Amino acid sequence: MIDIHCHILPGVDDGAQDMEQALELARALVADGTSAAVATPHAFKGLYEATDEEVRAAYDALRDELARQGIPLRLELGREKAVADIDVAEIAQLRACAITPAGRYLLVETSLVEPPPMLAEVLFRVALGGFAPIVAHPERVVAYQRRPSLFEPLARQRILAQLDAASLLGRHGRLARRTARTFLQRGWAQLVASDAHGPGRKYYSLRAAAEVAASWLGEEAARVLTEDNPAAVLEGREVREIPCAARGRGG
Repeated sequence: MIDIHCHILPGVDDGAQDMEQALELARALVADGTSAAVATPHAFKGLYEATDEEVRAAYDALRDELARQGIPLRLELGREKAVADIDVAEIAQLRACAITPAGRYLLVETSLVEPPPMLAEVLFRVALGGFAPIVAHPERVVAYQRRPSLFEPLARQRILAQLDAASLLGRHGRLARRTARTFLQRGWAQLVASDAHGPGRKYYSLRAAAEVAASWLGEEAARVLTEDNPAAVLEGREVREIPCAARGRGG
């Protein structure tokens, strides 16, 4: 499996706070069957403001330590960029936030209460700038929990969505789990990731989430969500739609 959303870098946001925690999380990912992970620290003005240089230094240090300790986890880099902080006049500046190595896909987050009115416009401009935006954990947004159909216009524009493992496992509550299932069954979500913020209670198994997805949609769909599409993100290829035949399955 490949985890495209993980707060593993030490000391740059609310994820791993030091190298020890980062390495513990790396070992947990590997033990769970994850072969590659994208470090995606928050980029959120006024709250998480680590510079590109600080993030790169933390990334290089962790990658070197993984190699030194023989932990077989491929580490790539991106940012979880707050939509409210995206300047549509300076789209080129997002290059440092895009997911490596291809640099095509950009993970973005919105308010967990209600998406901003300009969300569709911002994502459209991001796409015009040459990036493919991925909305992080929309199933946790209260507005989408109340009315999942609010996301449909974005889905029709082929805006991608990533669901959190914890949501599929019910750790973010009943509404988040139900909304995650709705997104999957309607074909609005293409990726599942851990969104891990550290070891222990801050980590939820991507493998267990894949098993839940398989119970809802079938084994092929679960593989696309956690293996095939994440690999496409790293390589800059088009992601696959979730197999239509699997939608609406009971379980």
